[in-house]
Amino acid sequence: MMANLLRPRILLVDDDLTFRNLVETYLIDNGYRIRTAGNAHEMLRQTDACDLILLDLSLPDEDGIVLLRRFRRQWQVPVLVVSGRGHEENRLGALELGADDFLTKPFSPRELLLRIEHCLNRVAPKDQPVEWTFGGWRLNVSKRQLHNPAGESVKLTRGEFEVLLALLMANGAVMPRQHLTDRLPTRADPHPNTLTVLLSRLRRKLDRGETGESILETVPGIGYRLRIPASASPSHSER
Repeated sequence: MMANLLRPRILLVDDDLTFRNLVETYLIDNGYRIRTAGNAHEMLRQTDACDLILLDLSLPDEDGIVLLRRFRRQWQVPVLVVSGRGHEENRLGALELGADDFLTKPFSPRELLLRIEHCLNRVAPKDQPVEWTFGGWRLNVSKRQLHNPAGESVKLTRGEFEVLLALLMANGAVMPRQHLTDRLPTRADPHPNTLTVLLSRLRRKLDRGETGESILETVPGIGYRLRIPASASPSHSER
């Protein structure tokens, strides 16, 4: 269950196959598990197996506003409307009927990612804090606290925390540079060297000492990964 908290299940509902494929690939690369649906009928069959729904309003078998009204009578799964119908009446109508947020097409991938995270954070269980462990290190996600193998607290900036968490969620897979950049806080310095600086700081903080080997590995031309296995569990302080 702890892994589900960090790898939420998203149901993408849109009748545009090209759009579905692009968004699906992007979200998978950023640590989410994705299911897709091309119409209302397919959506309703999968609703019980998702943590968030991305809903287009223009579906072939049912208008999205009507569908949202019917959906909210039975389910409380958060809904982020992603639609080209961005007129005020559509936005207000969707929000009044229970949508958690509204994103108008076209949009930037980073904005989609941030809005997804904000929706999930609002409904995340508060009594199930999560802790990542890797090579004796512990990262408490809910408290944003990192402890080294000796139990000493290691301070992280917000950007360093987001980058480290993204690498942990990748479970040893290589994270492309752009995908890590997309995880940075919106107020982070937009300079192209920002990620390089953050990774350099993380390397110094995670340095393994006498072995000279860094936990953080650069994969030339692709991105970055953690060399050692990581696992998620209820936080140590709450057990």
